Amino acid sequence: EKLKLANGQYIEIMSCGDGAPVIFLPPFNSTGIIWFNQIIHLSSHFKVVVIHYPGIAGSDWINNLKSFSDLASVIIEAINIMNVQQIIKSIPVTLVGWSFGGFLAQTLASEYPDYVQKLILVSTTIISWSSKEYKISGEEFSKRSAEQFKKNYNLLPDFIKTMPEIKKLYAEDKIELFVLGTINNVVIS
Repeated sequence: EKLKLANGQYIEIMSCGDGAPVIFLPPFNSTGIIWFNQIIHLSSHFKVVVIHYPGIAGSDWINNLKSFSDLASVIIEAINIMNVQQIIKSIPVTLVGWSFGGFLAQTLASEYPDYVQKLILVSTTIISWSSKEYKISGEEFSKRSAEQFKKNYNLLPDFIKTMPEIKKLYAEDKIELFVLGTINNVVIS
């Protein structure tokens, strides 16, 4: 479905199920398909909605979005439209945010607390790399994470330790490159 915003542009949503509203906010540059298993499972109990951000899938690009606050105002407008159209039947909603979606969910909870009943975060932190609150660079953080990954290798679950890439790097005593390679592909290419 597409929701027409006040500025004439459209935000695409995926919705299914019935019940209390649960809104999924995907990672950056991802569509609702990333939540496939959760949608299938939860739509038998809840009204599940995934919002595609401006410029993603069928959502129009919106100029002048410069912050999570700007994007949060678009999401609030979409929630209000869904409520008026009875796509969702109540506000506040439960927000589930993954990574980038987690930053956005926290912004929504902070700036629009009357809209958020519950907040569920997946693989996110309280601040993003672009925040002035970080005291070290993303590169330094990644180096420290890589050191911790190597130091705590024996604590990793077996399904990770048996991955061919992990086994190879471990055998070469270069296991920390796995973490560094997730932010800089040149490291392991």
